[in-house]
Amino acid sequence: MHMGKKEKRLNSGILKYRLELLAEAKIKDLLKDSKGKRYEASGIQYKDGHFYIVLDNMRHPVRISKDLHTSSEINTLIKVNGGKGTGYEDISYNSLKKRWYCLIEADKTKVGDIKPRVDAYSETFEFEDYSSLDIQDRYVTVISQETSAVWVGRVRKDPSSLDDLWEDDGQIYLFPRNAYGKIIFCNLEGITWLKKGLFAVVSDKAKPGKQAKRCKQNV
Repeated sequence: MHMGKKEKRLNSGILKYRLELLAEAKIKDLLKDSKGKRYEASGIQYKDGHFYIVLDNMRHPVRISKDLHTSSEINTLIKVNGGKGTGYEDISYNSLKKRWYCLIEADKTKVGDIKPRVDAYSETFEFEDYSSLDIQDRYVTVISQETSAVWVGRVRKDPSSLDDLWEDDGQIYLFPRNAYGKIIFCNLEGITWLKKGLFAVVSDKAKPGKQAKRCKQNV
């Protein structure tokens, strides 16, 4: 996705932009021996020219080349060792610690409580520990499936209070619509920045019989 032209300023003062689709592909078309398998993408991280994608229906992440070529040898399912997840909701990489962090949305504790959990892996996906995700470079991104948009805000370097947490009101970017202005990216899950003005996202599979046909062309 590429940040497109500014559309208008909302009543809240937040700027709204239209995003431009540069490329897209189905995970099953990029991996070998994927016939009959289902890949429910839920989080994505860009690192060293590749996309690393976690799935909420299996514990092993996927590595995809950023050019999305089906013949690339980079594309593979990475077998992880250790960890508790049977599927992850999001993924992040800390370049200083050389660690991967994978989020479990709801993990059952020994006393029966349900809490979020983060598994930490080495650079080669050997399980190390569980911890909490970091916010890198103070940027926060939030995807909305309902509006098919992403909000981008930045935390102040030294906020004086929670009321002074953000540098400004942030910006909203709309994902591409069809010729009638209707949403076509209906199941957005994860996002990662490649560089300023350019990012990649993953989308879950459309829900047969529950979503409009226009949602199915991008799964």
